[in-house]
Amino acid sequence: MATEPKSPASDPATLEPILQAWRTNQRINLRLLQQISPEGLRDTLSQRGGRSVARQFAHLHNVRLWHLDTRAKALAKGAHKFATRTSRAPRS
Repeated sequence: MATEPKSPASDPATLEPILQAWRTNQRINLRLLQQISPEGLRDTLSQRGGRSVARQFAHLHNVRLWHLDTRAKALAKGAHKFATRTSRAPRS
């Protein structure tokens, strides 16, 4: 009977560097968010209605949440998912 390959994150020697990288990334993201004005969060470079800066951060959060939900449902329980799309009028 074949066994499933072990996740690298199940090895404590591998898990700690992964957690440290996540913590570093999270600290940087929080510093960025603290420095962006409310107007800046609404900005976008898209000419076609792409995500604002705030929606980019929401997307980042939602992707992290998706990874948790697919790999560790108990850790994702109760986490809030943010809207990343706005309703737009249909194109003519």
